[in-house]
Amino acid sequence: MSSPTPPPVDPTGAAWNTYVNSQSFNVTGLDGTPTTLSFPDVDSLAYMRTTTGIVAGFAIGFCAQLFIVLLLLTPPDRRRQPIFLLNMTSLCLLVFNNICVAVVESASYQNAGPQLLGAFFAYGKSTWVPIVIQSILNAFLYLSIMSSLVLQTRVVFAARPAGPSRSWVPWQCWWNSALPPQIALTRSFCSILIRALWLCRTGFIAR
Repeated sequence: MSSPTPPPVDPTGAAWNTYVNSQSFNVTGLDGTPTTLSFPDVDSLAYMRTTTGIVAGFAIGFCAQLFIVLLLLTPPDRRRQPIFLLNMTSLCLLVFNNICVAVVESASYQNAGPQLLGAFFAYGKSTWVPIVIQSILNAFLYLSIMSSLVLQTRVVFAARPAGPSRSWVPWQCWWNSALPPQIALTRSFCSILIRALWLCRTGFIAR
């Protein structure tokens, strides 16, 4: 199959600039054979690392702030209830989980060489500690979140004559279906926490 004919050289032309930005180049692969990469491959890796780091940083700050807000606004006599303890545990786990994500995404083994060529053997076993910790935290995180959601379902979504509308639930389900599982679960958990806090402050949930 013949390669497409490049457009005429024009430093200010869109077609030529697009061609230059999508060039491929050969490097030596892990097995010693030539491997073809392209600028879009490198750009996609940089985009993924940047977006993942932004999401992790936002989650760290948001969950830490929500932890402080819940701790300050929850009456002392209700802080020993299972829902509150599970919520606070989940927020702590989310913070440490996303710290691990941020550490992993900023590590040198996330560079183009290891990710695109599989050259991971230059790194020692201690390099993978954040990934192992994150995997362990995920199990406890999902357990605490699911347990909290099960306990909150009857309280938050109980039918009340003067209660607020629940028309937002289908939109939540539709929106979360378009997100990665971990982000969708984090968003659902934080959303229900905020709504439960609002219901408590407005009197729809008895104290």
